[in-house]
Order: sequence, then C-alpha cells, then structure tokens
Amino acid sequence: MTFDDEVKSIASELNGTWQTTRSGERLTLSVTSADWRELARLSKAIRQVVGRGKSYLDRNWKWIAPRTCKSLERLARVLAKV
Repeated sequence: MTFDDEVKSIASELNGTWQTTRSGERLTLSVTSADWRELARLSKAIRQVVGRGKSYLDRNWKWIAPRTCKSLERLARVLAKV
C-alpha cells in the first residue's frame, strides 16, 4: 500500500505500529474513545492518497483505501458518542 507523510504522522500520533507483510504495509492501532478526532483525520489523509490517474503497486489499493476510510469514519462517529 502507498502512504504519504500525513498518514504516517497521524498514525504515529496514535502510537500505531507498522508491519511489513507479504501483501504490503499493515498498521495496527489501539484506540480509545478520546481518539475519535485523530481517527477522522487518519481517514481523510488515507482518502487523499487515492485519486484518479494515480497508479499503485497493488491494484486493490484503489478499492481497499475507500473502504478503510468509511470504516474509520464510522468508528470515529461511534467513539465520539461514547
């Protein structure tokens, strides 16, 4: 997967750990309800990595990234209500 500096910066703020796997980079996060704003920022940053005319080593990234963003946005909304 392709990440930019903004995604890496936000993941670092959330104390995320990166792992290199056979299929690419994997980010693991442990979050609390207080992290909802950062999750929303992370979602927005990931969404900005994907766009028309861009190419990726993993062709699936183009549909995985938007799905990941939607999931992070839903989680952020739920955590904001807690």
